[in-house]
Parts: sequence; structure tokens; C-alpha cells
Amino acid sequence: MEDIVEFLEQLQDWHLHKIENLSAVIESIKDGVILKIAEDGEQVELNAEQAFWFKNGLALGLSEFEKLPFTLTKNTEDDNQEIE
Repeated sequence: MEDIVEFLEQLQDWHLHKIENLSAVIESIKDGVILKIAEDGEQVELNAEQAFWFKNGLALGLSEFEKLPFTLTKNTEDDNQEIE
């Protein structure tokens, strides 16, 4: 059980880091931003309309994945961790 709890805590930390990174990316998107496509290194400059839609698409994705579908709570009866 301890291994599962440790894994879930690490997953929560990883998820929080990814959400923070995505939020920072969303905040930085504006007209003229240059995106670099990782696979081939191609660069794309976004105009105002493209930046608007790209930013809103990322925000929509963020809203779907922002909250993990589980929580961890401490069991007060015997001090073991319980997965909800």
C-alpha cells in the first residue's frame, strides 16, 4: 500500500508541474509568438487570430485535465493513508 501511495503522490507532483507549465505557456501566447515544432524544428509565427485560437484550445485542454480524478487523504482512525 505504501508503494501505491508514494506513486500517487509522485503523480500528483508531476501533474501539478505540468499544469503550471501549461498555464505559463497559455499566459505567454500573443500575436507574433513563434512556435517551434519539436519533431523537425520548423518554426511557425502566429498572427493574432491564430494566437487567439491556439491559446483558447490550450485553455480548453487545461480545463479538462486541471483536476486529477482522485485525492489522497489521511485516515484519522489508524493513521494510514486512504485513497478516495
